[in-house]
Amino acid sequence: MKPDKVTRTAYAVSKLLRGRIELYKGDFETCIRDAQPSDFVYMDPPYQGTSYGPDKRYAAQLERDTLIEALHRLDARNVPYVLSYDGRTGEKTYGEPLPNTVNAHLLEISAGRSSQATLNGSEALTVESLYVSHGLEIFDMRLPQKKTPARLFA
Repeated sequence: MKPDKVTRTAYAVSKLLRGRIELYKGDFETCIRDAQPSDFVYMDPPYQGTSYGPDKRYAAQLERDTLIEALHRLDARNVPYVLSYDGRTGEKTYGEPLPNTVNAHLLEISAGRSSQATLNGSEALTVESLYVSHGLEIFDMRLPQKKTPARLFA
């Protein structure tokens, strides 16, 4: 996407959501601590294995056990969430799927041609894993019309 289109899209989304949601940023455990069933949590930490070794792409890696424990806490409180976490590009798999103890559906989404592979002079397709909590099956995704803003934890 061209930079001017990204800018226009970001401003349009900002205008749509202004006054209707609260955004939180920071350490994810701190951000989600007070999340309630009426909230929505979106998490997109670095994929497993992308913060170590010679092909390091992120400054820090979220420890898998820490993430799983946090998801269990969200599940116990019936807080709806979506997590983009693991995936694969070509023959390379990033991380293990989350255990069945996490109360979420796994959706595999084709993200198209890998930009990293393209930069390396090869062609590969990327498939991203999206975990959707079971709580979203009953979650009303309409934006609230009342004065109290909904809270979005990202």
